[in-house]
Amino acid sequence: YVLISAKINFYLILWSSWSYSYTFGSLRKQLNYFEFNELLNENGNYYDSCLEGSGEILNYVDTTIVARDLEALRFALGNEKLNFFGYSYGAVIASKYAELFPENSRALIMDGIFDHSQENALDFAKTEVNAAEKNLSYFSEWCDNNPDCKLPNESILNAFDKMIKETNEHPLVLNGNKKINGVQIQSNTQRYLT
Repeated sequence: YVLISAKINFYLILWSSWSYSYTFGSLRKQLNYFEFNELLNENGNYYDSCLEGSGEILNYVDTTIVARDLEALRFALGNEKLNFFGYSYGAVIASKYAELFPENSRALIMDGIFDHSQENALDFAKTEVNAAEKNLSYFSEWCDNNPDCKLPNESILNAFDKMIKETNEHPLVLNGNKKINGVQIQSNTQRYLT
């Protein structure tokens, strides 16, 4: 037997391109015309506040720019090829990087990737909401059939629906001033289920 060993040096860089939050759709609830317009307005206000706070730089915040930033980082470190582990949105960054710089990619690991080839934001959001809904149903089925998880008198889905309705009518108050409503709970639940 011949054992060949090679010492390979790697930089370990923990990097976050940006944090994001979105609110779209509603788990377990079909929105009527007025609720949809209210949500659309809320999302528009969120975008406007981002634009107001960020200015022109908002035009340069997208996946292609982030992949180009990653290439600049690789180049600045003097690395010949990129080794990258991307989870969730990080997997989309890795995919875009490979598309833009295939000759500079050595090993790209993509975990939890979502379909970034959707035609528009609405199609993307529908895909995300449907995946979260399916995962919530799987969790509920498992929990309702597991004695250590099962609620005494109702299903998890019914309890979730009631909690969303109640917190939309009467938001939770945290730390004396921060209010959390049902739409925010749904959005965070969606994030953790997809």
